[in-house]
Amino acid sequence: MSAVGRGPLAVVLVLVSALSGCDDGTPAGPGEDELDLSRYVAIGNSLTAGFMNGALGLEGQSCSYPRLLAGQAGMGGTFSQPLVSPPGISEPGSNEGRIELLSLTPPTIERATPAGAPLNPDQPGPYGNLGVPGALGAEALVARNRATSLTGNPFFDFVLRGMGTWAGQAAERDATFVTVWLGNNDVLGFVLSGGENPDFPTPAAEFASTYQALIAQLLATTDRIVLLNVPPVTIVPYLTLVPNVVVDTATLEPILGPGGDPVPLIGPDGPLAPDDLVTFDAIERILVGDGIPVDMGGTGAPLPGSVVLDAGEQAAAREAVAAYNQAIAQTGALHGLAVIDVHGIVTDIDEGGLVVGGETLTTEFLVGGLFSLDGVHPTCKGQGVIANALIDAIEDRYGVSFPRVSIAGLPGVTLTVEGDRVPAAVPALGLPRFPASRPGS
Repeated sequence: MSAVGRGPLAVVLVLVSALSGCDDGTPAGPGEDELDLSRYVAIGNSLTAGFMNGALGLEGQSCSYPRLLAGQAGMGGTFSQPLVSPPGISEPGSNEGRIELLSLTPPTIERATPAGAPLNPDQPGPYGNLGVPGALGAEALVARNRATSLTGNPFFDFVLRGMGTWAGQAAERDATFVTVWLGNNDVLGFVLSGGENPDFPTPAAEFASTYQALIAQLLATTDRIVLLNVPPVTIVPYLTLVPNVVVDTATLEPILGPGGDPVPLIGPDGPLAPDDLVTFDAIERILVGDGIPVDMGGTGAPLPGSVVLDAGEQAAAREAVAAYNQAIAQTGALHGLAVIDVHGIVTDIDEGGLVVGGETLTTEFLVGGLFSLDGVHPTCKGQGVIANALIDAIEDRYGVSFPRVSIAGLPGVTLTVEGDRVPAAVPALGLPRFPASRPGS
């Protein structure tokens, strides 16, 4: 079957009563309507694309939540994505691939080179996975390639290939089912820059009007649409790993000052406040002594504002996310569409963890299992969490029952050289050596 054709083998999931569904994934009987996933189109950004460990490649694409969902629905072999060979690409035109964990003792994290290569760039017609790393919800109506992207994003050339906008390509595929997960990057650019990128967050009214218009366009093709809201962006390890106080790099224990209290790092406005967050980008600076008082062996030079997110900036980010999620909820309610509360799912995991298969997933870097080595994007386990949320939403909304993803069987963070999983408990790591370049979004 071609990527866009119906074909005699198209997978059709027949709507059935939730009470009569079989637990082996086989529909229990016909209903008045049907849910057809044979031409599933996933619209979104890097979270949808399977961007993982700072790159787009087979490692993450094989377990992107759209690919997992398609597989559980029985049509994984026909679901198309813009595949990239290992070690992936950090961005089109770059010679850098994924971030790799080469050693735990000492912890060493480096980018692989050379980059991978596209495997199916000439596929006729649109891909099923139209997740574009770095894409903004604000450009949903106009972007079809790099030239029409509001940020000149080269991933639009790679994924959409100038064939049309998201809604246009969904229409070209005659999509039978669509998921939409947008909004993360409209605020993430603000957060990762320490609140210093003047182009972000996207104004709430602009996001809402563009999002509503996108959904209206998609409804002209199908009303089988599931929306996902924006997760909390200030709890990612990229912002929570680095302590905001001076620490012993061998033990990660705070070094106490004369009064017996931890000594805050020096920020652009003096000593950091207790609630200030410090980004991954500060690590290289801290390791050479910046942000550390001279009398404690540092340079005394302040960390720049671009690597510090203060309380006011965190509040601005949370307000933007809340506004985007309100717009998503209102759009879903207006058209009777299911909305997955990813924000609530991730918040719950951050606060109490998620037990799956005898293992507890947390938001902790390296050992939590949820976030990959770039500190922003999910691991395969994290993608599995989203896929299962989608499966639950489909069952609740449409009455269709098929198997959930076995998250325990998916990898979390892995050691590249040995190919083994990172153990659940790791001794004090010190500050790992990170690449200087920021992970994609």
